[in-house]
Amino acid sequence: MTIVTESLENQTALIVTIQNLQRHAERLEQEAALIRQELAQLIHTLTVVARFTIEGECYEITQAEVDAARAKLVKPRADRTLHTLILAQKMAERRQGKLTEAKKFFELVEKERNIAIADGTAIAHEWEAAIGD
Repeated sequence: MTIVTESLENQTALIVTIQNLQRHAERLEQEAALIRQELAQLIHTLTVVARFTIEGECYEITQAEVDAARAKLVKPRADRTLHTLILAQKMAERRQGKLTEAKKFFELVEKERNIAIADGTAIAHEWEAAIGD
């Protein structure tokens, strides 16, 4: 009788272990499905659908950018039209950044010039250079 009882206990323990492993496998499958879904979204986001080189600068347009632009429009537009709109926006953003950098540079130059004029190491006007000639 002892052997039968031990055998049933072992069988019950084995069934419980198998059931636990099944639940664990189901959780892993769900996590894997979520990871696959996230990877698909990432691929969608990073997929370059158009590439333009203008004045030596490269502009890339992703599918996610096209989808975002399409969502903002009232009427449907062709992908090529959306590419052009996105390209124009990207070009404007880059140029704005360059203008800001140039403005900062000229402000710094003007500041240094004013300091030099104040301490006498520079002249304020060109005509001052002719004084004493």
